[in-house]
Amino acid sequence: MTGVDRYVSFVRRRSRLVIVLVLLSSAFVGYGATMADDGFVIAEFETDSPEADADEYVEENFDTGQETVTTLVVMRDPGGGDALSRDAMLESLSLQEAIAENETVEPTLRDEESTIALANVVADVALAEDAAGPPPSDPSFEDRRDAIETRSDDEIDDLVAEVLEEGETDLLAFVPADYEPGDGTAEAQLLVVTHDRGDPDAEELPPELVDAQLAIDEIATERTADAAGGDRLESFAFGPGIVDERSGQATGESFALVGPIALVLVVSLLAVAYRDVLDVTLGLAGIALVLVWMGGFVGWLGIEFTQILVAVPFLLIGLSIDYALHVVMRYREERAEPGATVDTAMVAGLAGVVVAIGATTVTTSIGFFSNLSSDLASIRDFGLLSGLGILAAFVVFGALLPAVKYELESALEAHGIDRDRRAFGTGGLSSRILGVGAAGARRAPLAIVAIVLVVSLVAAGGAANVETSIDENDFLPEERPTWMESVPEPVQPSDYQLQERARYLDATFGGPGAGTSAGVLITGNVTDPAALEAIDDAAAAANDSETTFRYATGEAAVETPISVVESVAAENETVAAQLERSDESGDGVPDREIEALFDAAFAADEEAMAAVVATDGDGGYEAARIEIGVRGDADGEALLTEVREAAAIADEPDGVDAVATGQPIVLEVVQDAVLETLVTTFTITLVLVGTFLSMLFGRRHGRYSLGVVTMLPVLFALSWILGAMYLLEIPYNSETAIITGIAIGIGVDFAIHITERYVQERDDADEPIGALSATVRGTGGALLASALTTVAGFGILTLTLVPSLQRFGAVTALTIAFAWVASVLVLPSLLVLWDRRIGIGADRSTHE
Repeated sequence: MTGVDRYVSFVRRRSRLVIVLVLLSSAFVGYGATMADDGFVIAEFETDSPEADADEYVEENFDTGQETVTTLVVMRDPGGGDALSRDAMLESLSLQEAIAENETVEPTLRDEESTIALANVVADVALAEDAAGPPPSDPSFEDRRDAIETRSDDEIDDLVAEVLEEGETDLLAFVPADYEPGDGTAEAQLLVVTHDRGDPDAEELPPELVDAQLAIDEIATERTADAAGGDRLESFAFGPGIVDERSGQATGESFALVGPIALVLVVSLLAVAYRDVLDVTLGLAGIALVLVWMGGFVGWLGIEFTQILVAVPFLLIGLSIDYALHVVMRYREERAEPGATVDTAMVAGLAGVVVAIGATTVTTSIGFFSNLSSDLASIRDFGLLSGLGILAAFVVFGALLPAVKYELESALEAHGIDRDRRAFGTGGLSSRILGVGAAGARRAPLAIVAIVLVVSLVAAGGAANVETSIDENDFLPEERPTWMESVPEPVQPSDYQLQERARYLDATFGGPGAGTSAGVLITGNVTDPAALEAIDDAAAAANDSETTFRYATGEAAVETPISVVESVAAENETVAAQLERSDESGDGVPDREIEALFDAAFAADEEAMAAVVATDGDGGYEAARIEIGVRGDADGEALLTEVREAAAIADEPDGVDAVATGQPIVLEVVQDAVLETLVTTFTITLVLVGTFLSMLFGRRHGRYSLGVVTMLPVLFALSWILGAMYLLEIPYNSETAIITGIAIGIGVDFAIHITERYVQERDDADEPIGALSATVRGTGGALLASALTTVAGFGILTLTLVPSLQRFGAVTALTIAFAWVASVLVLPSLLVLWDRRIGIGADRSTHE
């Protein structure tokens, strides 16, 4: 008796014990769901790298503002030119006052001036003119409003132009990047609200700060709504709390809308395939149990549920549908045989399909577990949870479902209830569709394989050009489509427009105004004159970079210890005198008494200096940094290259080490890790799965080469999906990086079922075509039903508001469709050609 026979016999003879054991295991694993964190978080894509380590060092040792959180409030004029007008200044002050007095926002604001805007500076200049001297030290909103209201529109326009032309370059961050110096008009302006974060090392924002940011957005948008048809500017707020909270809400609302649609669609398709209430119910109950296991794994392993993991339930539902269909349909085929009983049909049916299901479990889990090799934690979590979920699916559908079905079928038939049901695909339209593959294999198998090979090579060429991109804006909910306006109010998603707002900020303000900056970290003897000279040279290279943000004055947004010292010296005579002594050569770069210069600058303005120089705790200095404002539309690869070039210049002197860093740099390094994930997971999965299949078919049927034949359609389907991504301009990023595992896992699932069934049928058939016809009518029918339901389930994701889910749903649906085509329409021709060359007769040992 083989291992398969012993397993099937155990499930049949100990069916009630199997049911109890699986249910008890489900209760234990499922209990972990009670320990899972509620809510949804946006995954942060981080990888171990010198750039990431440098970024962490900067956050820990420099004053980068991590102890505060800012909310950006955009005020824009739909007409495009009055966002800096007198009325706009007054609206800015009124909006600031409303924010500062809000009971939810006020406790979170920092003690110093918490709202910063162009209107404040313009009003203070006006107050100084009125006082014929310095303005009041702490002017109120009312003081500032009075100063602006007493002036005409033209006078305010002149003041705005004067402030922006003569003020510090940082002030230009509050107006659009294309603002023309001297012009008093612009399409928008920024208002910055600064909050006290609390614990700067906390991974998540405090709930009260999230509530404050949401309140600010509500204040801003309500004022816009109140002013509809009036003269107020449009306004909205943007900040990390708003992004996290509303991204989670958008995902939840999207599923509230598409979930019922997906459920009705999948149940309807299953009803067509099964044509039996009991089998549909058993299938759905099994799916629910697999999801319970998944929830338990999330809790026991402490995994955070991110936008990437949202796809896991859909994957497990799809695989569960596939497993259930194969078990039920194979049972029905055997039950239709003359003289078959429930007992013999269950034994023969389960024996005929359990190897394929088990092999699919191994190969598919390999495909997903291969993602554990990724440097990206979010992708590792996806691979781990998916792999464990697949093992759970085998337990439920390879053991529990057959046991339960055996008990129920026996009981029903004992009461005289007719349970004769035809297997899907053995007649009607589905049978004709499935027969196409066998017909092609009979008439022109070589031509079919040749055509598929050419198409696959062309697709592979496109796959080589798929863009690798991780634009964090791509994960933000987008504007609600028009068709959703007709959706009933209870399930109608809100109109978040987070993605549009983020892109508007990048495109309009760019650089520092939107918080986008890269940099160079220099560690070691940073007070060495040679180190400062190299820093100055590196800054000059950054100044000339095409990716560096430039203010309206044309000045590059590059800040170094030298530029900060010069800025402090302009306001402090002691620092100015020390700077003159330190710059003995007069070339603008200090070359002596540099520690004394830094000491004086720190004493005069510690906050400004702490942003670019790090102390060692013993009165010395251990690191410095160059901060580089980045254009919102900068190409990531070009940015990485140019900042690394600047770092190489700063790294030239002995005694210092320099490395490119900053979030845009780290993100681009992550993109490289994504591409590495593609190559690594593909290689690992291909080798392991190919080896496993060769050993499986070699041990079972004496045909090691069948493993290679079974893998070929999987490779075809993988090239097709990557080629389709190129044509559809879908980037290869953090959510599509798992496509290789899915394509290989699902593709192998389909292909194994076809090959295993073909070998079984070939033993009783005189020639290959007969075996193929029986294979595609039986196993092919289950695959067709599985493909239709899972494609429909994943396709529903394209209706969500979350772009990452839309892309994932579209790509995965295509992957499943391609896998079905490759397995049911192409694999038959490969099997015929293989059979002609090697054969699968009774004396197998002589062929290989």
